[in-house]
Amino acid sequence: GTLVSGTANIGAHDVSVTTNALNGYTVTVKAAATPPLVDAANNLDPFTGTYATPTTWSAPAGTAASVNTGFFGYTTEDTGFSVFQTNKWAGSETTARAIITSAVPVGPSAQTKRIGWRAEVNTLQPPGAYTGTAILVATPTY
Repeated sequence: GTLVSGTANIGAHDVSVTTNALNGYTVTVKAAATPPLVDAANNLDPFTGTYATPTTWSAPAGTAASVNTGFFGYTTEDTGFSVFQTNKWAGSETTARAIITSAVPVGPSAQTKRIGWRAEVNTLQPPGAYTGTAILVATPTY
């Protein structure tokens, strides 16, 4: 969608997993590259919260184009990741991080959990068609 300065855009993926693996599964997330979103020489930076310490969303306050003038991050509704509760966000990175888990088999119906994505820019972020790739991998745990 279109990003408007000072207004965070939020989207989500519903991730559905079915497995008969005795110990459930893990879904990981990672960005294909850093920075996570680019358009030619311009980019949106990873949000300042980290996987280890996600934080409440804050608007980008950078004062030079493409340097903290746009943020991209993620969160999860999976209650197994208590650090993400109460609307906490982490910046995307190229290291795969567990974001959804189950310690028991799920099936025959799929278990569905949501991953949220958020992007925001300030007035100094150059306009463009920013793109990036997030990689989600579901791995059974035997």
